[in-house]
Amino acid sequence: MAARILVASCALLAFFHVACAQDIAVQVYHQPTQARQALVNSYIDVVTQLNSVKSQVEHLYIDFASRMTNNMNSVIKNITNCVESTRRNCHWDYCHTPDNQCWVKFDYHLQKIAHDGRKKAEESAEVHTKYLKGYMVVARIHLDRTAGCLRRYDRFLRGCRLSCQETARVSRFHRIALEKIRRVRNDLPFTRRAYHDLLCRSRQELRQFERYASIQTRRAIEEMRSCVDVRR
Repeated sequence: MAARILVASCALLAFFHVACAQDIAVQVYHQPTQARQALVNSYIDVVTQLNSVKSQVEHLYIDFASRMTNNMNSVIKNITNCVESTRRNCHWDYCHTPDNQCWVKFDYHLQKIAHDGRKKAEESAEVHTKYLKGYMVVARIHLDRTAGCLRRYDRFLRGCRLSCQETARVSRFHRIALEKIRRVRNDLPFTRRAYHDLLCRSRQELRQFERYASIQTRRAIEEMRSCVDVRR
């Protein structure tokens, strides 16, 4: 009798272990799959936010950089047109001979005005564009940090397969990625204002170069007239 009870007890215990093992197997198969899907959805959400913010940063930089370049080209064109118009409107026929020093000096002054105006406009645009890049670099540092966290996140998802459970390390990657994205997104209004201020300062500086070129052109005309009067 005792032997039968012992055998029955062992059989019941064995059945219990099998049943528990089956429950665990079901839990391992279904529950972690849901957990993994939640992690995958969270990963996709962060990637979507990252691409959106990155696109906004790049679009903002390209927009203001193109405006700055257009302003520079417009001022260079105005200076060049002013110089060429001044040269065409000088109807002193006797000054167009190659040996006439008055015309030679006048033409040299006009060429120098056009060259200096172009050089100053290009240097100004380059300096202000560097400031634009500076703001973008700061944003890209945070976004690159986010991308690094997402790469680690992706490696975790590829390695865990079905037995996926969120760990403290994964939670940290997720938190850091969202913090960096949120910081860049919150800085966008400030960056836009800073870009607008840089664009205004660049436009004012370019207009000063244009006015200075116009003044220099009139001065060159006066010097030429004085030279012609002396040579008469």
